[in-house]
Formats: sequence, structure tokens, C-alpha cells
Amino acid sequence: MLNKRGFTEALPGTLNELRKSGKGHCLLLISWLDDTAAYDVAGIVANALKKAAANQLCGRLGENIFSVLMRSENDTELFITELKNELTATLGNPALLPELFTGEYEISGKLPSEIERSVDDDYRIFSEKRSNELNKNYTYREQIYSLRREIITKPQLDWNIPDISRKLGISKTHLQRLYKELFSTSIKDDIILSRMNRAMQLLAHTDLRVQEIAEQCGYKNENHFMRQFKEKNGMTALQYRKNSV
Repeated sequence: MLNKRGFTEALPGTLNELRKSGKGHCLLLISWLDDTAAYDVAGIVANALKKAAANQLCGRLGENIFSVLMRSENDTELFITELKNELTATLGNPALLPELFTGEYEISGKLPSEIERSVDDDYRIFSEKRSNELNKNYTYREQIYSLRREIITKPQLDWNIPDISRKLGISKTHLQRLYKELFSTSIKDDIILSRMNRAMQLLAHTDLRVQEIAEQCGYKNENHFMRQFKEKNGMTALQYRKNSV
């Protein structure tokens, strides 16, 4: 893995060969959108890149930004998929996979100094975009903390993940990833847990019928509530009520 100087020094010769042969190319910059991970993301990404880009010129331009000179015959999306596969193999758990942030840029100029300036410009543009995305993520985190508090206090609402993602202005996949990172559980599991906690409270401290309790916990179907209650608690709602007396 080349450092920034090594990468920019190797670029002119490689680019000259590509241009002579008429082959296209682009600069692929790679980073991630989480600076709070409990493991060395940079080290793991570097090792994965060494495998995924074994026959390509790649380097580390900054603490959390890597570069790969992509050739026209290489599919960028397939390459990123291969990189993710290498990361997953290393981490052993897809849930730990960092959210990659990438950008493709054109390298202009022929002289080494011109090429270096072009890479520097691309690096600055990419860094600014990454910072903007990180700021968005911090805002999303605040919204997701608020979302969880509302799920816990109002489990009876009709919680729908696609609707939640549209309300927050974030993709469903990104929402679920951030939620999992923050709370080590899924939105769906949190909704079910909150509803079960509410149901147990009502069963133990009120005389409401099971159907009424199901409705107050957000279940439109009593049978669905009863099946889920037994699955999560190992007993029926009526058995739980009896044991709580």
C-alpha cells in the first residue's frame, strides 16, 4: 500500500502507459462514514484493498481516504462489491461492515506536477463531500435517538420502516444500519420489545381483555398478538397474567 507521495509519483508512468494504449481510467477514492467504530477501520480497509486491488495502483492519501487507479476494463461497482466481500470476510459479521463512501474522478494533466495538483483537487473535493455526509449522519443519529424514545413510549403507533425512512429523508437501508450501530438491535425488534413490555404491564396491572390490550399495543389482529407474545415470552398472555397475580 503506497503512501500519498508514492502513489502520486507512480501515477505519471502508469497513466502514460494507459494513454498510449488508448485505455480509459479514473481515480476511485474510498472512505467510510463512521469515525467512531470500535475497531481499526483504516487498517482493515487497507488490508482488504490489498487483496481486492492486487493488480492495480492503490495508495493511502490520508488518514481515512484511500485511492485506486481504475482502468476502463474494470467495473467500479464490481470492484466495490469485491472490496465489501473482503471486508466481510475479515470482520466475520456483515453487521460490522463500515458504510463505504466512494467517488470517481478524472485525472487531468500530463506533467507530474499537473497530475499531482489534479489528485490534490480531487482529494479536497472528496474530503468536503465526506465531511458533509458525516454531518448528515450526526443529524440522523439525533433523529434516531428521538425515534427510539418515541417507539418506547408510544409502541401502539403504526410503526412502518419505509414511512420512517421517508420522514427522516434517509434510505431504508441507511436507517436500519445506523439504528443497528447505535442500539445493537433492529428497529423491528425494538418495536416488538416495546409492545411486549407495554402488554406485560397492562396484563399485570389492569383487567383489560386480551383483545383490548392487543389494540393498545399496536396490534390490529388479536391472534397475531397472542402468537407473538407466546413466541417472545414462552407463555400465553393469559398465563402471564395468572403468574403475575
